[in-house]
This record gives sequence, structure tokens and C-alpha cells, in this order.
Amino acid sequence: MKRLSAIILACALAASVQAAQNDDAWFAWAAEGIAAHVYAWLEVVGLRVAPAKVSSGVLNGKLYVVGSAGGGTNLFVWDGSAWTQGPAVPFAINAQGGATLGGKFYVAGGGSVHNANGTNFISFDGTNWTWEPAIPLVNSGWGARVVSGCPLVTFRNSIYRWGGTDWISGEYTNCLRFDGTNWTEVSGMPVKIFGMAGVVFRNNLYSIGAGNNGANTNYFFIYNGTNWFSLPALGAYGGGGMGAATNNLDRIMMLKQVHSGTAYTNIFSYDGTNWSEMAGCLEAHGGGGSGEFDMQDGVENYAGGVYILGGSVTNISSYQ
Repeated sequence: MKRLSAIILACALAASVQAAQNDDAWFAWAAEGIAAHVYAWLEVVGLRVAPAKVSSGVLNGKLYVVGSAGGGTNLFVWDGSAWTQGPAVPFAINAQGGATLGGKFYVAGGGSVHNANGTNFISFDGTNWTWEPAIPLVNSGWGARVVSGCPLVTFRNSIYRWGGTDWISGEYTNCLRFDGTNWTEVSGMPVKIFGMAGVVFRNNLYSIGAGNNGANTNYFFIYNGTNWFSLPALGAYGGGGMGAATNNLDRIMMLKQVHSGTAYTNIFSYDGTNWSEMAGCLEAHGGGGSGEFDMQDGVENYAGGVYILGGSVTNISSYQ
């Protein structure tokens, strides 16, 4: 009886070892398949209009894009295969940033570049638009001002909005946080800037490029949840109005800014230490008279790929 039990135990152990080996082989095969994936730029189904500035965000597996040429009420929804038209935005918007939080897609600002509707803040739950607490005015030596040209980024369960300009007295350093209920002012930027890209990378918030006093800059900052810190300047990769997003390759991808009406396909990549140039996207975004800061929120991560949106073209490039 003891001998029979030993034989049964030995057989069970051998089966377990074989199963483990099979599991190891499967995981090795799966890892090899993932590593073998070759990322490339693809053109996906384009939009029906050519929006200049856009606000974008991902909610419940869908990509939402708000924007139009010169202000409008368009909402476009991408499900991975086709675009549909969503419920109209409740006011004419010349998009000033989009982000998702707590099951809602938020859009800030709007109207015109000179602050019409600039404190508006609304959310979309997949069915309806809802008005949210207005964006606070920012104090300056000229009094309380509405500012625009700010990123809108979700970071550590809150939405952040920083910098900006009132287009009259200049740029600002203020940083605002929205926790889903209220706006609060937190530690500001080291310098006055607007028109920068914002992105979360490796659990920190990054501010990339900017405009300052009418000029484009190479500023590069990181926010750790408490304070902003300067990073080495972007050098040749800098400017204002570039969109940025992360991808499955653990990189920040950034579109080169529009300059003097000229749009570019150049894409720059940041690996946590260095910037480098990678393969460019398929279409130049931001030309045709678009402003230099139109692509500020025009780069979005969706389903592991990076989408380039807006910039006065209907075409959409996706890196996947």
C-alpha cells in the first residue's frame, strides 16, 4: 500500500513539473510575441471636419474629441473602428484641454482665444453634458483674470491645470487642482508660461515646452504631487503648443510645434533620461493658418496607441 501511494505521489509530482514547464513555455512564448510587436504609424479613419484646437480624453474604452475650426459644439467619439457624432457641447468652444476623472470626460474653457467662456468647465458621462464648478479666476497685478492656453491633465486622482495667459497682461505661474468637487490652488510653476504640453509619466506630472512673453521656450518641468522642479532644457526639441502622450513602450511621445504657420510631422521621444527623434507621423498637423498652440491637447493615448488629432486636418495618425 505504501509503495502504491509512493507511485501515485511520484506521478502527481511529475505531472505538476510538466504543467509548470508547459506554463513556463507558454509565458516565454507570450513574452516573445509581445517583444516581437513592431510599432509603426498607421492612418485610421479620419474626422468629418478639420478641427483646429481639440480637447481629447479616453472614457470607458472610447476616445472623445471636442473641437472645430474657430469654435463650435462638436463632440466626436471613436470606438476603435469608427467615428460617431456625440451630443453637442452646451456652448461654442475653441477647446482648452480635456481630461477624464471618476467616470467623466471634462473639458475646460472655450469660446475664443481671448477668454470668452474661459471659466466654463463641463463634464460628459457618456450620455449627457453637465456643468461643473467654474474654473477660478487668477489674480494678477491687474486684478482677477481669466486665463487660457493651459494643459488639463489627470494626475493622482485629480485634474491639474497650470500656467496660462490672459492675452492682455501676460502669462501666469498658478497651478489649480480639481478633485472632482472643488478647485484648489497648489504650488505654482517656477516661471510664467502658457501653451505647454502636459503628460503623466512614471507617476509624475510633466510640463513640456511653453510660450513665454511672446516667445517659444525650451522649458521642461516635473511635478511630484507637491512641488514643480526644473529639468534640463529641451534644446532643439523645445517650443510651445506641442501635444504629448505616453505609450506602451514606456516613453513620452511629443509632436513638434507649429511655427509661423508651418506644421511638422516630427515626433520626439523621452525615455526618462534623454530626448531623441523617432519616426515622424503621417500627416502634418497645425498648418493652414492654425495658431502655434493648436496642438496642445492634440496627442492622446488610446488602447495602447498614440493618436495625433486636430490641427486643421481630418487625417489621424496612430502609432501602435
